[in-house]
Amino acid sequence: MGRKGNRLLLVFGAVVLAGVMALGLGLTGSSNTGAHATDPSDDGNFNTYALVNDSKARVIVYLCLDTPCTQINTRSAWIPMAPGESITRNEYWNPGVGYGFKIATSPRGRRCLTINADTKAPKTVTIPLSTAKSCPTAAP
Repeated sequence: MGRKGNRLLLVFGAVVLAGVMALGLGLTGSSNTGAHATDPSDDGNFNTYALVNDSKARVIVYLCLDTPCTQINTRSAWIPMAPGESITRNEYWNPGVGYGFKIATSPRGRRCLTINADTKAPKTVTIPLSTAKSCPTAAP
């Protein structure tokens, strides 16, 4: 390869390198816009929520498969909570993401709690179970 060929190869390599660097900067810069990577080893991708049983009765908390809690996750453990007890959960945050929990105080007494995980919380978010609302009815 002659001198012209070496220059052409050098210019081509510089253009490719500049493109790769621009792409890398674009990807790292996008983390400030709200969306982020889903690396499970990065604590920055998760919020910590403390569910607190602020009632005088023992309750059982179920993780829902959907935000309105029309379906309970039967693969996850049901969590019994004594009065005053608190449990923490780490949940992925991203715009439009929510997590649902169903709280049972008796076989017929059930309320639902939705956690809004739209943004990164700088510290643990404490959520009293008394803030749970009536559960929506399941669609037919």
